[in-house]
Amino acid sequence: MILKISLHSQSGYIAITSATIMLLIILLIVSTLGMSSSFSRTDISLFHFKEQSQALAEGCVEVALLRLAENKNYGGGENVTIGSSICRIVSVVANGSEKIVRAEAEFQETNTNLVVTVSGATLDILSWEEVPSL
Repeated sequence: MILKISLHSQSGYIAITSATIMLLIILLIVSTLGMSSSFSRTDISLFHFKEQSQALAEGCVEVALLRLAENKNYGGGENVTIGSSICRIVSVVANGSEKIVRAEAEFQETNTNLVVTVSGATLDILSWEEVPSL
């Protein structure tokens, strides 16, 4: 009889240990999925903020091109309100027969800095690039 009790208590111990291990594995999987979901939401937000920042900076470049069409001597240094946000035309400088437009925008602490080179005569875009800083 003592032998049966010993075997029975061992199988109970094995069952509890197995259940504990399975519970830990399930908790690990659930927490990993939860964290990856949280990171995905953060990545999506940052992507959205970058899109908004980029759209604002592009809007400033377009305004600068309009100002250049109205006045070939336009030099920039202007804040532009687009919707409820503000971007900045940092400068428009001549470089030979070309004009270099520098614009920047920030949305939710996400920055975009653009340097656009256009033909001084026709305002055709020759190059368009995002740079780390102006």
